[in-house]
Amino acid sequence: MLSPFSPEAIQRILERLSETSVADVDDRELSVEFKESFNKAGIPEYGRTMAGFANAQGGYLVFGVRNEPREIVGLCNDQFFTLDPAITTNNLNEYFEPALPWKHHDIDVEGKRLGLIYVAEANRKPAICRKHKDRDLREGAIYYRYQGRTQEIRPAELRQIMDAERQKVHDQWLETLSKIATVGLSQVGILDLNTGEVSGAKGSFFIDEQLLPKLRFIQEGRFVETGGEPALRLMGDLRPVGAAAVQPTHTIKIPQVICGVDLLMAFLKQDPVEEPMQWVKAICNEQSANFPVHYFLSQAKASVAEATVAVEDVITREVGKGRLLKALREGRRYQKPKLDGDTEKAELRRELLGKLRAQTLTAQEVSSNFDRAMEAVLYLRRDSTDLPFVLDLLRTVGLPRYSNMNGNQATRFRSAVCHLDEEWFGPRSEQHSLLEELVVCPGELLDPVLTTSTALRV
Repeated sequence: MLSPFSPEAIQRILERLSETSVADVDDRELSVEFKESFNKAGIPEYGRTMAGFANAQGGYLVFGVRNEPREIVGLCNDQFFTLDPAITTNNLNEYFEPALPWKHHDIDVEGKRLGLIYVAEANRKPAICRKHKDRDLREGAIYYRYQGRTQEIRPAELRQIMDAERQKVHDQWLETLSKIATVGLSQVGILDLNTGEVSGAKGSFFIDEQLLPKLRFIQEGRFVETGGEPALRLMGDLRPVGAAAVQPTHTIKIPQVICGVDLLMAFLKQDPVEEPMQWVKAICNEQSANFPVHYFLSQAKASVAEATVAVEDVITREVGKGRLLKALREGRRYQKPKLDGDTEKAELRRELLGKLRAQTLTAQEVSSNFDRAMEAVLYLRRDSTDLPFVLDLLRTVGLPRYSNMNGNQATRFRSAVCHLDEEWFGPRSEQHSLLEELVVCPGELLDPVLTTSTALRV
């Protein structure tokens, strides 16, 4: 396969400089978009075009070329040449899923330096925008490269992508079943890469957990081979162990980008996570700091003061960092709607709170009265509540609908989760407990008010 930055490939790109029309630059074999300058702050904007390439047949972004008239001007600063692939990938992953397959390279043309980003056609399609960004990106959008432009995909191209993906899965199943038929069902074993268990018709065994990270696989589940040697060879005798010695636990590995729903899911499932302090830092990249913190600090065996120092070192343009620091330093305080009023909403909150404490509230009731149920959660206390029961309700009802919630519903849901996080895992001083009891609000539930000012009884 031709390298995307081979002399032949570069020559094909440079030949496009003579094209006078933007549309002429793209064809079915090679899509190219020229840009006069490069700015690291523009990665999300470039990501739109890169996602369009990935969802189509791949393509190039070339920096240092004026578009009208087409002229090589070169890059005037070193931002492209100091590009960190890991940081850039994390930035792109914040906005697109699955990860975009890209590489970068620079060349010298007529004494002027150009920057190139190559995006391969994605193995998994479509790449979807997961986060809104000004006018450049829309959450949930699928971008596609048409001739000379990138835009949201049209139904015909989306149907082609979905049909191709279904065919790919179908072919993989046929290939797998064909291999099973060749080997024989009684001779086949299945390796679970999460636990290291290899199970089959004749029994099972475990691969040592220290060996699991060394298994070298590439996408689509094929073994990597180097110089004709297999990626993994198991040799030696199997040693039996007692049943008590085999107690695999599920630990969530760090995603390429930890987003808000990952934080909520890990807390509600009460799953241990790798490098828990990284999960705390991830809140800095959210618009709201209203996510669980103390659960992850308890896993990290870290204090609030240590978390504050770690968060201060995070580099981000999002407002979540400042809000998180304020929450860590001053504590969260939730504005609660009235529980003791005579309104229909207050009566419903009391009813739902009683059922939560009695463990009789059903998922259907939570779904039908979601807003009031989340408000009722804010009044739960450790000494009168079964945490697993409440977590199961929020996980069952809240998580599946989270991406479709409006702003107020999402705020109520996150506030409920954060209250449980602080009540069960946070260091609770008498002052903060008193403040929480004092604050009530007759209106809709708002984001936590992070302040040390005196709480007023309404």
